Order: sequence, then structure tokens, then C-alpha cells
Amino acid sequence: MTPVWAGTVTPPLRTFIQAEDLSGKQFAFAACSMGGSAERTFAALKSLLGVTGDVPALWLVEPKQKQKPENEKAIEEFCRKL
Repeated sequence: MTPVWAGTVTPPLRTFIQAEDLSGKQFAFAACSMGGSAERTFAALKSLLGVTGDVPALWLVEPKQKQKPENEKAIEEFCRKL
């Protein structure tokens, strides 16, 4: 799980990924933001991790502010993909 900062991966997460050997691991991505899109963030994560193909991904908009039906639906779809 990462917040979306300026449309991309946060520096602490980028540092962690670069410092750790994550080869052979499976991934699922989750991000939250105040709006916009997480597509650029997910693309950056795939590139940093050397992942090809589809990765289950969850993007939530303003999850702390209030429950939103679209967030609930996105969570259910993400869980099915896992």
C-alpha cells in the first residue's frame, strides 16, 4: 500500500524496493490518493520491481474521508483477483 505522491511512488517506498532483494516474489498493488489516477504509480512500481504482465491493483480515492460505494466495489474486485 502506498499513497500517491505527485502521481508516482513515494520516495521511501522507492528506496525500500531498491534496497531489498524482492526477486521471486509475487505482488499486488494498493494505492490511495485524493484524486487523479494511480496508473502512473502502478506503472512505476512494475518497472522498479521488474514485473511484467498483469498485477492485481487497488486504487482508493480519499479512503479516510468517507465510505464511498466506488471504493467498496474496488475493494471487492481486488479481493476476487487475489
